[in-house]
Amino acid sequence: QMMMLPDVQACEADEFPIASEWATIGEGGYTQYVRLSSDGAVSDILLVEFRVDRGFVMAPGTYDLAEVGGAGDTCQVCGIVLENRNLAQRRHERVYMGYEGQVEVVAPGGANEQLAVNLSAVNLSEVTISQGPNGQAAIDVTPNGRRWCLDGLEFDTVVKPPPAMIGEEVHEFSVQNCATEEMVSVTERAARTQALWIVATAEWCSACRQHIPNVMNTIEMNDRANLDVMFVVGENAQRGQITLNACRRYARDLGAENANDFYIDHDGLRAYAQLFSYLNPYLNAMGGFGLPWNAVLEGGEPPVYRHADGAGTNLNPILNSILN
Repeated sequence: QMMMLPDVQACEADEFPIASEWATIGEGGYTQYVRLSSDGAVSDILLVEFRVDRGFVMAPGTYDLAEVGGAGDTCQVCGIVLENRNLAQRRHERVYMGYEGQVEVVAPGGANEQLAVNLSAVNLSEVTISQGPNGQAAIDVTPNGRRWCLDGLEFDTVVKPPPAMIGEEVHEFSVQNCATEEMVSVTERAARTQALWIVATAEWCSACRQHIPNVMNTIEMNDRANLDVMFVVGENAQRGQITLNACRRYARDLGAENANDFYIDHDGLRAYAQLFSYLNPYLNAMGGFGLPWNAVLEGGEPPVYRHADGAGTNLNPILNSILN
């Protein structure tokens, strides 16, 4: 028997333009959609999560947020808006979460598949997030707080596959070269060498300034057909999104003749957004990682993920096993 959903009352929709958007599969297998309203330093951010890890069945159909929405660790379809998010400072003015309205899943997505969703009369309430007695986040609707309405909003995008684990093949992805300003395929670059050494770095990272010249010396002692390198810069000195000019200056400061081996990876919200969407970063117990962060891809079509700091593998033995 088909469940009858309640009629929804259209709300006065707030505009939510698309500056950038993407969909990924998170740990636990849930799908997350992200939309930024601006390419500037401050942007509104829309997050819609379909939490199959909490019992939601990702299938075509229309779902009532009164039943599957809400906040905290209980929502199965979680609608969240971060208002005026300062991307560099990681702060925002307000948080809204969806408690009312309907979400129509037209195409449920899956890795490398289309995710198509329509939102109707989705009312999001301003919430206050505080720390509970046991250290967990406590989320409460703010008394007399503001509301955010999403009515008639649609999104249709391809879901990125889960990031590769050690020993797995790496899917196609690209980052922007600081010298040419062109997008360069990481997998194509890996296919032209036996081993591709990837170093995630940031302008503010003092340890990176010691590590990178050593890596460049190692590369110079090898033929690029055997060992190649990509330095992936995630943030500037202020821990914000780095510019191409700043990336080129960073390369010069490190003693590089040019910025041909230097790349930018920041989507306006996250540093290393591409890198860690396609290569599992192997976060530590606190959910973080250290810089510099090293990874190795064994060349081929497609390349294979062989090493990551934090994965329990050892960098030098892995490189030697590939090259010898």
